[in-house]
Amino acid sequence: MAQSKNQQSLFIVGVIIVVVLVAFVGIILLSQNSASGNASAINESLTATRNTDGAYILGDENAPITFIVFSDYFCGHCQDYKSTVDRLIETYVATGQARVEHRLLGNLGANSVGYAQLTECATEQTDSLTAWRTMDLLFDYATTRRLSANDAGRELATALQLNYARLLECTVSSDQYQIDGQFARSAGTSGTPAVRVRFAGDDVTESQLISDQYASGGVNFDVLARIIEEANR
Repeated sequence: MAQSKNQQSLFIVGVIIVVVLVAFVGIILLSQNSASGNASAINESLTATRNTDGAYILGDENAPITFIVFSDYFCGHCQDYKSTVDRLIETYVATGQARVEHRLLGNLGANSVGYAQLTECATEQTDSLTAWRTMDLLFDYATTRRLSANDAGRELATALQLNYARLLECTVSSDQYQIDGQFARSAGTSGTPAVRVRFAGDDVTESQLISDQYASGGVNFDVLARIIEEANR
């Protein structure tokens, strides 16, 4: 009987050890996947500027083509489409073959407007590349944590070492989202995501439809790749 109880005890201990090991491995894999999913496409080697009307541009000014992406932080389809934009940056913007111009709209309420204002104000407090780091963080805050604009501002100030008081003061009058909204309407779109294109030699205030098929919605990466490769011939 004693031997049987000992065997049962050993079995239970063994099961507990296995469960703990499985849980530990699961935590490690989850952490790796999370880190991979949040990996930024932005690095110091990329050139960031702003258009004459304040829009955020990433990439070599000599690139033959610029993709204009219209987004709203709280638009679910925009959150999904960000991975395509990141892939575009990694594959073609980092290699000088294309640029991306991001225009942030505030169509979905106060938090949408607040997040767009935080992007502008973080950029004005530092530099143009900060806009893209801010977009990475704010898309994450909106997608995975659903933070309000106030809470996102505090998190952002800590993450980017910004002056939080100055950040808040700036948002009182920041209006880039309105300029981007006007540009979106002139481009024939008010929904998000949407993509337009500008070629080298076009006026910086211009944008073109890729085709009627892509008047609204995100454009598949393979389609973007074909356009870029054609523009670089």
